[in-house]
Amino acid sequence: MKQKVVEEVRQCKAFGLLTDEVADISVTENLITFIQFFSSHTQEVETRFLSCQNILEEFSSANAEAISSLLFKELKSNGLDVASLTGFTSDGAKVMLGQNNGVAAKLRQQNPILLNIHCVCHRLALACTDSNEELSYIKNVELVLRQLWQFFENSPKRMAVYLKTQAQLKAVLLGEPTKKVIVKKLKKACRTRWLSLDASLTAVFKDFLSILQTLSLLEKEEATACGLLKKMRCLKFIGVIYILHDILPILSTLSRHFQKGLVNYAAISPALILTKVKLKNLVEENTPLEKLKSDIDSFADQADIRMSSKDAKDIEKLFETYVNALTSNIDNRFRDSSDVLASFSIFDPLAVPTNADDFKTYGKRKVEILASHFFQQDEPQEKTCKGDKLLTQWQGMKYHFKDNLKLCMPDDIRNGTAKTTSTEWCLMKLLGKRSLKHFFPELVYIAEVVASLPVSNAWPER
Repeated sequence: MKQKVVEEVRQCKAFGLLTDEVADISVTENLITFIQFFSSHTQEVETRFLSCQNILEEFSSANAEAISSLLFKELKSNGLDVASLTGFTSDGAKVMLGQNNGVAAKLRQQNPILLNIHCVCHRLALACTDSNEELSYIKNVELVLRQLWQFFENSPKRMAVYLKTQAQLKAVLLGEPTKKVIVKKLKKACRTRWLSLDASLTAVFKDFLSILQTLSLLEKEEATACGLLKKMRCLKFIGVIYILHDILPILSTLSRHFQKGLVNYAAISPALILTKVKLKNLVEENTPLEKLKSDIDSFADQADIRMSSKDAKDIEKLFETYVNALTSNIDNRFRDSSDVLASFSIFDPLAVPTNADDFKTYGKRKVEILASHFFQQDEPQEKTCKGDKLLTQWQGMKYHFKDNLKLCMPDDIRNGTAKTTSTEWCLMKLLGKRSLKHFFPELVYIAEVVASLPVSNAWPER
């Protein structure tokens, strides 16, 4: 099976690696590596398992030197050229991304054109964590949710009281099958997992009154129950629960999108734009506060929690501040400083201008940046020659985009309703036609680099 994968990769001019270190159940420190490439057989981008290497078998620690040595050893043993390794993604740990001595830096010493990507899933999780850190009360709510889960999970007696209170409050005669559906346990909110806070908060949102009543029953015997009840039985806490209940599903959808089997670099920007639009709509419609206003009577009757006009304004302000912080942190975490990555936008046919003057100069600067990066190892004269050749190819490719690809592009891709972006569609067209490889060899090579560039480390993480 491995030989079959390796033979396919050998036919590629570019491939990417996804890697992560993990300890298995025998407490062996392993390096898990996947490989991403465009398959000439399936005419699609494939991500395949490559290797599992015991790091400490040859090295004393899982440092950058050890990991990079193992990766080089794996490539060499399979007859894969390091010069074809054009993409590398990891979780963003210093050992991987250290500017001078990280794994990516050591790989670039052997192949300077290598592009290093910080996993989009980790970047999203960090953007959410950054926002929670900025708003201390949101961070406190997150802490309370973890403490609440721990309080019930570590005691069968407390959990029994909680489940019984749920059943009584819902006032239904429950059989065993129904009981499993209606009476539920709390979920753990873990900061190191991708947005597990969503599942935890949903459980609390659905059974908030049951939790309050359970804590009330236990507060005389348990000091922790008394402390949790004091923090939770206030309008501001409930307001944040309602805010997060509407925001977290949007972020979770984005996270699940990034964790799919294959996410192309071109799919990141549209997904982020859609997420920010959804968050903006929530603020404009003030959805969480409207829901809270309609539910406040039940809290007033059973928990003696009421809402004044001042309280409503405070919650609304907190909501707006939190969404602004989220949007800002997402922009900061996903702002690629690399001119090379930004220049990949030339592979979007819809971006080609129709105006004659704009069309004439469109993409020239970006193509020059790509030529400077991908031909940097060549001799000056050869580098200039390839750069001129790339510009010449681009002049022809622009007409191909405008007169051919734009016209045959499916409507759902053109209007953005398809799962595939216009750039992804274009890349597959370029890589799937042999005639284009003949007429535009350098440009098609760069298209293969873009297609095989891994942006999510979800495979080795799993």
